[in-house]
Amino acid sequence: MARKRVKSGKTSGPTTAKKPPLTHFLCFPLVTEASRPILQESMNRFAKAIIRAEDGSYKEDPIFPPAAIRPVGTLHLTLGVMSLPKPEQLEGALSLLKSLDVVSMLKDIDLKIKGVNEGKTVTPLVINLKSLSTTKGPTKASNLFAPPEDLTSRLQPFAEALKNLFTDAGFMFKEERRLTLHATVVNTIYARPGGRGTATEISKSTPAGSVKAPPKARGPIKFDATPLLARYKDYVWANKIRIEKVAICKMGATKILDESGKPIDAAYEEVASIPLP
Repeated sequence: MARKRVKSGKTSGPTTAKKPPLTHFLCFPLVTEASRPILQESMNRFAKAIIRAEDGSYKEDPIFPPAAIRPVGTLHLTLGVMSLPKPEQLEGALSLLKSLDVVSMLKDIDLKIKGVNEGKTVTPLVINLKSLSTTKGPTKASNLFAPPEDLTSRLQPFAEALKNLFTDAGFMFKEERRLTLHATVVNTIYARPGGRGTATEISKSTPAGSVKAPPKARGPIKFDATPLLARYKDYVWANKIRIEKVAICKMGATKILDESGKPIDAAYEEVASIPLP
């Protein structure tokens, strides 16, 4: 006779604390009125190379699912993630953001780098996006990103100073590893069944039989990025992108639809931001 399993209400062994939900992140948005056309063209060129062969036909087995390619509107440089589920927590983070004297912060960085104070004006932060990299070993990659190139060497210390302020105030998770600024262009977690985020429209053009995630896949899809990293070593995504603001955004990109209801892009909802000089 089959036995019924009854929960006793007791657990054995140590219990692990539930991780707080990630709700927001601090970032430098990269998509501006000036940069959008350039970034869109570069992303389109990259996407076509992934899913099309040299003769123009669709590849039967692309290196990763095209749905993993991120929509242009989501491109940004993350400074840190936050768990702000309560209204008062979010208000505290917004208040800190609005209180920042970014001009003075940049002046201090200029003084440390150049050894001189150039007066009241501050040169805008301008970067290039070049090359392709991955966060882990290239043979088992699940994401690809474009690193920012800052010829003035101010972006990294400025980003770290901002992150430290939010971490010390208790709004941001503390991480021991060094902040690595990057613009994610591919993340296979968005291509798995039930994965978070928004898939790009180009995925609808993928031929039958192409790479797909296993039906019950729990983690991101892995692929060998070695040939891509070599091919796109000197690839220029965009030059002279001006960092126009620091923003707090909500987790989870939202689809942007055209008049017919077709997804044409995606973007993270900006809760608040402050302009940069």
